[in-house]
Amino acid sequence: MIKLKNILLEILHNNSFTQKLNEYSLVKASEANDGNWEEIFNNMKPQDITINELFGWWLEVYSAMASKLLGYSKQINLGHKLNKFDADIRKIISSTKTCMDKIAILSPGVFAKMKKDEAFLLNDIKDDLIEELKELLNKQSMQQESSDIAEKLERIADNYQRVSEELLQLSWDYVEDEDERGSSDFIETKKKLTPDDLKAMNYRIQPTQKPTQWITTVLGKDRFDDEGHEKKQLEMMNKLKQGKTLIEIYNWLMNTQSYSHGRIAYSHISDLFYGDYYGTDNPPLVPFDTLMKFHTAVAKLNNY
Repeated sequence: MIKLKNILLEILHNNSFTQKLNEYSLVKASEANDGNWEEIFNNMKPQDITINELFGWWLEVYSAMASKLLGYSKQINLGHKLNKFDADIRKIISSTKTCMDKIAILSPGVFAKMKKDEAFLLNDIKDDLIEELKELLNKQSMQQESSDIAEKLERIADNYQRVSEELLQLSWDYVEDEDERGSSDFIETKKKLTPDDLKAMNYRIQPTQKPTQWITTVLGKDRFDDEGHEKKQLEMMNKLKQGKTLIEIYNWLMNTQSYSHGRIAYSHISDLFYGDYYGTDNPPLVPFDTLMKFHTAVAKLNNY
């Protein structure tokens, strides 16, 4: 059942409401995708990534999740219990949100545009995917008949596939914008970014650690919170060693750590990746000239 607030949002979003309802009923999850969503999810290569690739990764993950959830639905119809898949479904819930978080970190300009122009779709992800799965896993829902649980899970799988296809259609508009304006324009800038700027922003080292999810909580809420600042530095260091770029780390600081100015984020990056190594026998993780070019680049951003 489509939530009332989503119906109202859709009426505002698109006047052809009857047509949209028909589209909802036609979109179905498919087992044609092997459902190996975790491999797709972990196979994202953020360096030099385009908007087209961002959307392609996002929609492919959701489509694979749809396939996996449909498979669980069919197994429940065959007599398996929902709690057998509880841990896997909770992982899908978490990763569904992380997909949005990654877009916000990797391309904050794109995500800001989506929040403004595509609020309906983002609400769909929250309500029809994440919240519906959470509701399915509560104790009361687990006590329902297997056929009812399987039916609800199949409907949620269809919603994942529907959102995946909507992301595909939406990506065409964003790719056209990118072609017309240039990919760097989705980063709001005061001055045009040069190839040297983009190269410095995308600086990364050879990964030496396995990837982990970004921390999305505020670490070090004030200057007296030494433990929080240590955790923040550890997260930055881990992400650099996992192959994340300087601009990803910068955007993470700006989007999650409540910095009022980008110069604060740059200062943390400079102190940690170069300053801690200055005057020692160990070479810095980020060369001095790269940091200077990175500073030149981020100083052009509106949030600096």
